[in-house]
This record gives sequence, structure tokens and C-alpha cells, in this order.
Amino acid sequence: VARSGVVETAVLKLSTALCQMVERVATADPKHADHIRVQNYHCFTESTIPLLSAMPVLRRFHAMGEEAHTEACARYVERVTHKHFGHMLDFASRLESLLQVLSPEERLAVYVNLVMDIGVSIVSHEDTVLGSLAMLKQCKEHVVKACHALEEQACKCYPGEVINLSARQLE
Repeated sequence: VARSGVVETAVLKLSTALCQMVERVATADPKHADHIRVQNYHCFTESTIPLLSAMPVLRRFHAMGEEAHTEACARYVERVTHKHFGHMLDFASRLESLLQVLSPEERLAVYVNLVMDIGVSIVSHEDTVLGSLAMLKQCKEHVVKACHALEEQACKCYPGEVINLSARQLE
């Protein structure tokens, strides 16, 4: 019984130190903080799964690691999609200034091509950046929703035109 108490205390101290270290490293690099958290908490929770039944003290840290991982995933996906869609919003403001110069057909062609290029770029590029399938799926869902909204917006702006923008191509 005494050994089990010593082991639990050691596991408790190691888990606490590990979580503190992850947070220290993440806060030292704000640009990559969420990505660091995602990778490290994922690794921690995956490696503790086999030990949970033998060491109940780990359950609390496992749950904390899963929660930290989920929160970091959400922030990271939001940041990545905002970063890429920020370019699209910049383009929209530039396109607005071109509306006086371009014909309606030219405007529509430029709009559709840009949206599809950016959408495909995001989906294919983030496969290598995100790593986690859950995060990749979440990112793709954000992109597809945004493309559906853009498709609806294009249809409202150009009611008489046939829009060949299809978010289903990204799915």
C-alpha cells in the first residue's frame, strides 16, 4: 500500500510538471502556442490511455489534457481558417474597387476563380499543417461552410448569372 502511494505521488508530480512545461513552452512562443498545445496534449492523452485502469490518479490529468487539446484545436483551426479567409476578405475589398472597371462577366469569373483557388488551397495545404484528422475535418468544415456562404452571396449579387462555384468540390 505504501508503494502505491509513492507511485501515485510520483505520477501526480510528473503529470503536473509535464502540463506546466507544455504551458511554459506554449506561452513562450505565442505564434505557435496552440499548435504546441495540440501536439503535446494529444501525445499525453494518447500515452496515458493504457495506464488509466492501473493508475486512477491519471484520470484527472487525462481529462484535463483532453480538454486542453480540444480547446487548442478549436483556437488553432479558427486561426488557420481566419488567416486564409483574411486573404479572401482583402481580395473582396480590392474587387469592390475594380467593380467600376470590370464588366459583370469579368467580375463573376474573377470572383469564382479566386474563391475556388483559395478554398482548394486551404483544404490541400492544411492536410500537411494540421496533422490531426479531427482538426483537418474541422478545418474543412469551416472552409466548406464559408464557401457555401460565398456561393449564396454570389447568387444574390449576380441573380441572372449561372454560378459555377461549388463548395461540394471541396467536400
